Amino acid sequence: MHKPYQNFDGLHDRHPTEATINRTFSKLFIVHGLFTAITLWVALQQAANFEQALARGMFIPDVVNMTKTFDNLWRLYGISPYDPTFPGVSFIYGWTWLFDPSLSWFVNNLLMLLSGFIFLKYLSPRMEISSWSVFFVYLNPYVVLASVGPNKEIPLTLISLIWISILISPHKLKWPLAFLLSFFAYFVRDGFGFILLMTTVFCLIWGNASRRVPISMLAFGAFVSTTFGILVDYSDTLARNLAVTESGFDQGTAIGSLAAGLSLNPSSTVGGFVLYFIRIIYNALVLGIFPNFITNYGYWNILGFSYWISGIFIIISIFSSSILFVWNKIDLRYGGPIFLFFLTCLFSVSVSQFVQPRYLMPAIPLGLCATLCLPARMRRRLFAATLVLIISVIMLYGLAGRTQGAEAIEQIEKPAFVWFD
Repeated sequence: MHKPYQNFDGLHDRHPTEATINRTFSKLFIVHGLFTAITLWVALQQAANFEQALARGMFIPDVVNMTKTFDNLWRLYGISPYDPTFPGVSFIYGWTWLFDPSLSWFVNNLLMLLSGFIFLKYLSPRMEISSWSVFFVYLNPYVVLASVGPNKEIPLTLISLIWISILISPHKLKWPLAFLLSFFAYFVRDGFGFILLMTTVFCLIWGNASRRVPISMLAFGAFVSTTFGILVDYSDTLARNLAVTESGFDQGTAIGSLAAGLSLNPSSTVGGFVLYFIRIIYNALVLGIFPNFITNYGYWNILGFSYWISGIFIIISIFSSSILFVWNKIDLRYGGPIFLFFLTCLFSVSVSQFVQPRYLMPAIPLGLCATLCLPARMRRRLFAATLVLIISVIMLYGLAGRTQGAEAIEQIEKPAFVWFD
């Protein structure tokens, strides 16, 4: 029987030596130093040759749009920008406009350092995995591109790691603290706050280790999707979500075309139920199997590669978490929330009327940790299965003449976060 970790209490009795602690956290500084060097290179590339960096896909549209919003507010009011549509992001990054928006890079660097520290201090010891696993916190290339400006993924990664650390702790106030963090996550991204809130509720009902937690989230997601047309009148979050869908967000996408072809109305009972499970499949696979490697300028698409690699991590995380979920030889008593969280996130994110696998990115470090708790032989098979799936789908789409076109890069003004502007 494979045991991914042992009793918590034994871990607390080990009293690691100062030398062990130093070795552990020296790995954090090595990995974080590498991350810092790469993000510095991205920032300098954007500053040195903005037009070429844009043509190579080195800017994330959401980061640019949030920056533009803050810039407009700064010009209008001359105070620290605040936008009620994303108050948490305004709180974290808005103050940098009092000095220079490029300070967002330093904010993100500090948030990532804190994320790495939380992971090494509270999570990797409980999973009994190598301290080098802190690399998972930094592995997502999308986070590297997002690190130059205001974004939601980096703050939510830190919030997720703190939240899961609290949830698996023996602290008497862990439930109020978990609910409090869910509340703060809501103000960064309302949908992610919903994920943490409902996961906390189900963990409180069933217990941290229960496999009923992701099952409950799946059932709850199906219920919300089935009754979406009714609930939308009582929830601002659902109303905003529907408004985005009705604005044509999914028009021309694979799932949008599928829904139109099957005449499925997402606000109807049957349509909502069927589309919910279709969205689960799309959120799980779309980034990994539909890559976009070239920009319309003929350059390699850096953002496209970032999405693709993130998509591969998502597929691996789902496979790993699913194995831990169904394999009853795995003891989940002390780390169930860690290993099952990715499934819970997938079922929650898919409630959204439009496919947004990017919302799974804050959970990727925890999803990848699940792979380390599998036997080596099973892990190799998992990686092979992921590779076969991705290559097969890409080849089949190519043979069907449905290859991805070049990524159209929209011309923009130089964002305020670009250095030396």
